[in-house]
Amino acid sequence: MEVKTIRWREEGSSPADSFREAEEWDIRQHISMTPEERQEVSRQLRIRYYGEDRPDVRDKADGR
Repeated sequence: MEVKTIRWREEGSSPADSFREAEEWDIRQHISMTPEERQEVSRQLRIRYYGEDRPDVRDKADGR
């Protein structure tokens, strides 16, 4: 699933004039996404931060 992120400078959007406007815009964007889209964005962010081949932390907890 390809998730389209909205950038501030795209047509039909404008930069926020305050932190409150930015926060409201962020909340509206999250509300407009389906649960599947939010999960996909979360997966992409995890991969971007930890990489594709990240260790499973459950292995450490089980003593494996």
